[in-house]
Amino acid sequence: GAVVSAKKVVGGSVAPLAASSLFGVSLCGVDRLRPVRSSGTAAATGEVWEVLMAVGARGLSGGNDDGKGAVFVLRLALTDLGSGAAGSCAVVQLEATLAAGSGGLPAGGLLSGDAFGASVAGVGDINGDGVGDLAVGAFGTDGGGFERSGAVWALLLEAAPTTVPSPS
Repeated sequence: GAVVSAKKVVGGSVAPLAASSLFGVSLCGVDRLRPVRSSGTAAATGEVWEVLMAVGARGLSGGNDDGKGAVFVLRLALTDLGSGAAGSCAVVQLEATLAAGSGGLPAGGLLSGDAFGASVAGVGDINGDGVGDLAVGAFGTDGGGFERSGAVWALLLEAAPTTVPSPS
């Protein structure tokens, strides 16, 4: 089919990123599309739906932590999906930054060159809490006595709020 609506999400619009962060090197849907309440008037013109998306930035760097990487969990609000209209992706909101020392990851858990976020995959709801969980690849991780042997992180995510801003 043809594209009926498009929205470009640029990494710098989500979080301050360096040119070599490689935002978008990997991505996946975290949770299924679901209807949500709106805090504005969008409900009067059509339903608002949301979906969570994880976007990898394996080259994320800053200071002396070059290439540790990160994953950004974004909330997309979609409108007018069932109205017969083209629909639109009206809101992009940063829900979480999963990186060394943020989003629940330990500060020393990622090292320079790990490339965390090189791959991301939605793995369903592993722990049964109603929220989709993630597997995140870090191909540059050292382990088991081998340099750059790689690692996969299983990340259990917590529930996010279900009210989104009114699309504009």
